[in-house]
Amino acid sequence: MSIKLGKPVKSAGDAHKGWVPALTFTILIEHDSPVGEITLRLGNTDWITKYAGHIGYFIYPEYQGLGYATQACLTASTV
Repeated sequence: MSIKLGKPVKSAGDAHKGWVPALTFTILIEHDSPVGEITLRLGNTDWITKYAGHIGYFIYPEYQGLGYATQACLTASTV
């Protein structure tokens, strides 16, 4: 199983809403087929530290349980 991450899309965040800047990547498998997304939050708030964490992801239902989220987290940790 091999994945790659697409070009990051940066969101600026919104301090009034408690949102921090983030990078979102499409998770791609062979032939650049998308299977989900992974987001890296680039800051800290109490909510992120206590509940949400710095990594968020989703995998399309038909690709769940195949290890793509694990591989995406490992790949994103090198960004």
